[in-house]
Amino acid sequence: MRNRVAVALVLLLSSTTAFSHTLNVPFFSDNSGVVNQGGTVSSGFASFIGVLNTTASPIVINIVYLQTDPGTGDILVQAPQQYTLDAREGVSWRPMIDDPSEGAGLGVPNGNPSLSSSGSIQIIWSGGDNTNLSVIGRFVQIGPNQAFSHVLETAE
Repeated sequence: MRNRVAVALVLLLSSTTAFSHTLNVPFFSDNSGVVNQGGTVSSGFASFIGVLNTTASPIVINIVYLQTDPGTGDILVQAPQQYTLDAREGVSWRPMIDDPSEGAGLGVPNGNPSLSSSGSIQIIWSGGDNTNLSVIGRFVQIGPNQAFSHVLETAE
């Protein structure tokens, strides 16, 4: 039942802002320590979410983390965390770890550290030129022996 309530809250948040758009990170795992020089990790996974404001005006993004409560197994939807992308600014951050390799991304709010170090994320915004290409993004995950990335899909 709690999972249904969580999904309903996210859908409500997504639909309450006129002309809102969403980038989805369907799954992340961010449980390694700091990324080594050269972009490697010794164990676990390091995830990076990168977004870019393609417009000539600032855009406020709302970052909604969905994480599992390790005690109950419930999926918890956290309150939206806000970050402002200046005109044509891009930022990359790790969702769970403060890592010097994030640079400016250290200012982007992380997920709840008392919950699972994996989950999903919705990045919701309105403004810009009100198209789904006002904010574009990419997800990168690095493991000890592998890495992958993909473009974040926009949901209308």
